[in-house]
Amino acid sequence: MKIKVSWLQDHIREKLPDPKEMAEMLSLRAFEVEGVHGKGEEAVIDVDILPNRAHDCLSHRGVAGEISAIYGFELKAREVPEAERKGGGFFVEVEDVELCRRYVALPVSNVRVGPSAEWLRKRLESIGERPINNIVDITNFVMFDTGQPLHAFDRDKIKGDKIYVRLARKGESMITLDGNEIMLNGTELIIADEDSVLALAGIKGGKKAEVDENTENIVLEAASFDPVCVRRTSRRINILTESSKRFENDPSPEYALHSAEFARKLICDNGLETDPGSKKYSSLISIGKTTDIYPFKVPSWTVSFPLSEIKATLGSDVPAKEVSKILERLRCKVAIKGEMVEVEPPKDRVDLKIPEDVIEEVGRIYGYEKLKPVDLRPVKGRIDINKRFYYQARIRLCLTKIGFSEIFTYSVGDMGAVELENPLTSDRRYLRNELSTDMKKALVFNERNIELVGEERVRLFEIANVFTPKEEKTHLTLGVKNTKKKQKPGEEELVVSALEEISTDLGPDLKKIGSFVSGNVWECCLDEVLNELPQPEEWDIFHREKRGIKYQPISPYPFVLRDIAVFVPANVGDDQVREVIKSNAGDLLKNVRLFDVYEKIDDKGGNWRSYAFRLVFVSHERTLSDSEVNKVMDVISSAVNSHDEWSVR
Repeated sequence: MKIKVSWLQDHIREKLPDPKEMAEMLSLRAFEVEGVHGKGEEAVIDVDILPNRAHDCLSHRGVAGEISAIYGFELKAREVPEAERKGGGFFVEVEDVELCRRYVALPVSNVRVGPSAEWLRKRLESIGERPINNIVDITNFVMFDTGQPLHAFDRDKIKGDKIYVRLARKGESMITLDGNEIMLNGTELIIADEDSVLALAGIKGGKKAEVDENTENIVLEAASFDPVCVRRTSRRINILTESSKRFENDPSPEYALHSAEFARKLICDNGLETDPGSKKYSSLISIGKTTDIYPFKVPSWTVSFPLSEIKATLGSDVPAKEVSKILERLRCKVAIKGEMVEVEPPKDRVDLKIPEDVIEEVGRIYGYEKLKPVDLRPVKGRIDINKRFYYQARIRLCLTKIGFSEIFTYSVGDMGAVELENPLTSDRRYLRNELSTDMKKALVFNERNIELVGEERVRLFEIANVFTPKEEKTHLTLGVKNTKKKQKPGEEELVVSALEEISTDLGPDLKKIGSFVSGNVWECCLDEVLNELPQPEEWDIFHREKRGIKYQPISPYPFVLRDIAVFVPANVGDDQVREVIKSNAGDLLKNVRLFDVYEKIDDKGGNWRSYAFRLVFVSHERTLSDSEVNKVMDVISSAVNSHDEWSVR
């Protein structure tokens, strides 16, 4: 979420620190910060609010609460003065209070719709929102300010004097604000009048009651909708909005009434671009009676734990006074009675339910860097070894010793026996029931890039779970791909050799358990093998052979291949030629591989040898051009030819 610093300042009494400092403190104490754009009060901080805090922090008020807790600042209490009620209320009927836990309807009459005041437009534009008109902009502003989504209906377009909050009827439809028709199947929660659908609850308004330049009377809606219902509908119709994002994360219904009244105040106070704050404009507005259906209010709750539990969890003592101060800065009510801490979290902190939740809050605000490291307590008694993990580790060690590399593929794909109810993407709808399909894809991909690592064949394996309608199983698959025709040893031969290596180490003959899916891919179910093996007495798998491997990121840009053959006297080794090539190729050379040797005796009886090398060039900053690589090859050729009796073929 984008957070405007000047907007944040509206919620905090003390002057805020430098935006970059706040971003760093937020990263250390609360959320990951994607970046800071601009300086001073005009800066915008891009904060990544994760789902565990999206219910209370997807707003400027929520982030301001975190800033105040981190720095010990004082939050401003926003008071919304009561307004004279000149009109009646608006009738609302909620059919299911489980799906709609609170519904606030506030009628406002004699409004004028037009471009918003400059300050409001700039606030919305600063966080990437497009201003529409003063009424819609105020509802959006309040949502980004408080975290409570609002909606405004044109009252004169509502048939009858009543709103119904109900499930859609199968076959009903709605035209959205952007002109798209949505067919409803009866599972969606909607807002309707006596005739048709007005809005999809918590997601998007309809065209029927849209606020436009002719609107004079509105009804402000602030509600609390069931997060599961909102998410299910939003995903089914493929409409994701700032409103649905917040309702999906279950914000507290406690702020609904305050947010509606705050929007009412802004409508009265700010007016239009042409006459912001005009008393004449404000005097014409009539505020009706607020309807607030809130049958089951959120109850308070208490979390209790001994002070010693803090040290047991965090590993360090935090003074009782500091614990109390931190929790009070997080808007909790705290009572320390002897050794017991009793905490009543604010009603919007639905993530604070058990002692560990509260202790984590103490730890992060106190500062993890202040916690002193302590030695682990000595383990007493015998430690049971997980047999499956142990033997899987043995198999991995066997295979990596003979040159195989482990891969990890997706457990979901476009084929399988178990279909997901809510797939992440259309091409990953099923849980896999075998590993060999992805192994074949991995072999092709790695063969295509094999020159980057200077190998002549691809050798891969995977140990992972597969799924059937009845159970989950562990499979092992091996795959080999030679890069040359008639390359020895053959692909199947290499797989069999690897299986013999594992069988020698473990005991059971894996060749009798699995089978070749194709000539170079083999797969088996490991469950029966692992179950029959004895329980290990100790974990004796500690160190892998150190091979001096240095891991480096792969360039996102394509590599370029060049071959060079060099004639040299027979007493010159290939390593000498390789060194000349590498020392003259510059930083673009990634790899040099000898792929052919040819010996020749000339007419005078002289012994000569031809070394053929494959050179791999790549850049981490750009795509290399042929001309750029050709210049490097010219330098290499000149360096080779400068040696006596050496020549490039």
